[in-house]
Amino acid sequence: MFVLYNTVIHLLAILALPFLIWKIATSPRHRFGSLQKMGVRGSFGLRPQDDKIATPPLGARNDIMRNNNHEKLVWMHAVSVGEVVSTTTLIDQLHLKGLKVFLSTTTKTGYETALKMGHADHIFFFPFDFPWIMHCFFKELSPSLIILLESELWPNLIWMAHRRNIPVIVLNGRISKKS
Repeated sequence: MFVLYNTVIHLLAILALPFLIWKIATSPRHRFGSLQKMGVRGSFGLRPQDDKIATPPLGARNDIMRNNNHEKLVWMHAVSVGEVVSTTTLIDQLHLKGLKVFLSTTTKTGYETALKMGHADHIFFFPFDFPWIMHCFFKELSPSLIILLESELWPNLIWMAHRRNIPVIVLNGRISKKS
């Protein structure tokens, strides 16, 4: 099933590539964060104190995201504004325990909200769920724990975490019997 999933997403990406290039080229909304989502080195997100809205320029130093000290780091993923706002108390509690929290979002408004709130140590767009992109993010972050809000279950993210013995917690997940 896992091989089928990866085959399908790669084929869909190839088929959608012309459309995606056109959308990124013509729409600032779709351009925002697209390099981060593709795992382009040097385009990873921001610490809240670095910038309040804009994404870093292509080629900007990536050292702010790398976990060089191998600190206890939590990768928390919140899709959009509602989930980002709901992370505030949990992020504060994790900070009290001495953990760094890197927060990923999927939407531009979620990203902007996270920057304005300033609770996370680092904010970035959630990468596309391709194994080679996930590998880049895991290599940079070296998380100790991954927390997914709602039911954002990404197979390559979960598989890569499992391979590296990193626990994954789904908070407020809505999973039905059919899923």
